[in-house]
Amino acid sequence: MDFYKKRFAIETLFKDLKSRGFNLHKNRLKKAIALFNLIIIAALGFCIIIAFGEKNKDNQLIVKVLRIHKIQKNELSIFSFGYKLLKYMINW
Repeated sequence: MDFYKKRFAIETLFKDLKSRGFNLHKNRLKKAIALFNLIIIAALGFCIIIAFGEKNKDNQLIVKVLRIHKIQKNELSIFSFGYKLLKYMINW
């Protein structure tokens, strides 16, 4: 069970890196070092977005502005919340 829980967390990380936010699956890099650098930068961005979402998840004004009401029921991950918040702030 412990290994399965860890596997689930890793799969979620890969999904966030590949298709939910960073779209790493669409890159056309040929060199391994370039791909490695891209993954490192994406992982750093992932950590920043997670920290940003974690810091702001209890701010009810932000939750109302983004019209996200179900973060406490795990319908929106901290990454997705942080990503939507950051995207909103950049566009605003």
